Amino acid sequence: MSFDGLTFVGKKVSAARVTRIKPETGLSRWKIKDIMLQLLRGLDFLHTNMLVHRDLKPQNVLVSSHGEIKIADFGLARIYSHHVALTPIVVTLWYKAPEVLLHSGYMSSVDMWSTGCIFAELFLLRPLFCGYSDIQQLQKIIDVIGLPAQEDWPAESPIPYPANWKSGNTLNQLLPNLHQEERDLLLVSFNGCESCNSV
Repeated sequence: MSFDGLTFVGKKVSAARVTRIKPETGLSRWKIKDIMLQLLRGLDFLHTNMLVHRDLKPQNVLVSSHGEIKIADFGLARIYSHHVALTPIVVTLWYKAPEVLLHSGYMSSVDMWSTGCIFAELFLLRPLFCGYSDIQQLQKIIDVIGLPAQEDWPAESPIPYPANWKSGNTLNQLLPNLHQEERDLLLVSFNGCESCNSV
């Protein structure tokens, strides 16, 4: 079976009633929890149907006037299977998972990574990792998450293992006010990353 295209059908929502989430405005803990629950349910639906979004960021998460979350911009989305290679040219840099930065194989874990970045941003009121190149982005991630063991570094990566890169701030230092269940959710998001198992 082959697909020539993909069509989405969804509930009609008036453009006047939809806004993008704006982490910099500050949201209540309850509202962040509600946004994340709806976002994760939406991702579960996509991933269950073998679709990876590949460009999750706050600008692609819309909120209706009734508080309903809508995942938007499926321009980079792909149907995936275990036999399909997906390109590394995806995702806005600040929300790219390490396996994408390292040109390693990936699946739905890239969406989970991006979701973790969005989650942290909702609490921080700014992006968690703000690099200006793939290598600088990877450095910023390692600074917070830590450097994986050399044997976990993908052999096919164009970036050699950086034994001299050190960790600095930890998630606990950057987000000291997270409750335990919020910290657990963030760690689950980042542990989905194939190349960054040292969280």
